[in-house]
Amino acid sequence: MTKYYAWPAIIIGALLLSGCLDFGPNISTTKPTAEHVKYCRSEMYLNPQIIIEPQGFKLLSGIDRYVEFKFVAHTNDVSKLFLSPPVDALLMQPNYVFNGGSDEVWWDPPSSGLIGANYNLPNVRFMKAAYVDNGDGTLTVYIIWHET
Repeated sequence: MTKYYAWPAIIIGALLLSGCLDFGPNISTTKPTAEHVKYCRSEMYLNPQIIIEPQGFKLLSGIDRYVEFKFVAHTNDVSKLFLSPPVDALLMQPNYVFNGGSDEVWWDPPSSGLIGANYNLPNVRFMKAAYVDNGDGTLTVYIIWHET
């Protein structure tokens, strides 16, 4: 009876090895589409009432997706930026060090002055979020989001 259960694993393994599973293209752009922004708003629990100006979007497709998203938020109150729960802006701390991220020209979190936190999100997803107050009623926000 065990041999019957082996066939699905063999077929799935063959599909994976042959490249028959297509997870979509990898994307990096300074002009994210409305669909990219909608995806980020949903997965990163961004308040739909806050106006954001996307500065950069990077998606690495695969079994587990990885996204980098940089934008300017038209608020100076970070507690209004995210939906709580699950993202509690009160957990954000000064002197946050943003480890990771790509070498894209637009991905440029400063080495000091960031306020941020790491979040465990529902459905085994994770997010690093940090921001800089621009002093003009806006925040520049950097987010790395990924599944596992």
